[in-house]
Amino acid sequence: MFKNITLIGAFLLTTISSFSQKLDSARLQFAYEYTSIEEAIKEPEKVIKLSLRKSKLTILPKEIFLFKNIQELDLSKNRLTTIPDSIVTLKNLERLDLSKNNFIAFPKAICKLKHLKHLIIFENKIVEIPKEIEGMETLVFLDMWGNELSVFPKEMGKLKNLRYLDLRVINLYDSEKEELELLMPNVKILFSQGCNCGK
Repeated sequence: MFKNITLIGAFLLTTISSFSQKLDSARLQFAYEYTSIEEAIKEPEKVIKLSLRKSKLTILPKEIFLFKNIQELDLSKNRLTTIPDSIVTLKNLERLDLSKNNFIAFPKAICKLKHLKHLIIFENKIVEIPKEIEGMETLVFLDMWGNELSVFPKEMGKLKNLRYLDLRVINLYDSEKEELELLMPNVKILFSQGCNCGK
């Protein structure tokens, strides 16, 4: 009898700990994707991937911060303008999609996400990347296609893991492109066809 109890306890402990361990990229690809807060809130510890795209969100639902094991969060095609500082509590977050929202300012709160690898934030109206971006030490992929960028801080050169930066459909001088390439020599930067005709 005690042996059975011990086995059951070990099974429960293994199950619980499996929810708290991050999935590698291969397993993450096949993880179940929740598509509503209502569905996800029923088993918050199991939420690894959550998609709330096209949900007409104007603010981030506070329930999201209950999903401590979340690694992928898709908030694309909403009406968000800000991200609260509390997003830093999502310590396992590796991929964040904020594309096609209403951001004018780069959300500085996400610069504190120490494990974020992929940030997709294209087709907003962001004009400046803040110097706080240097805090995103693990960032590998940054897609800012179709924003209104004109300010790139020198701190971007500190992103040692960054390998891909999409800056297409942004009006940049050829000289600005050259400066960015010198600042980030190990990054593949995608630009649109250049012109020196002014902005």
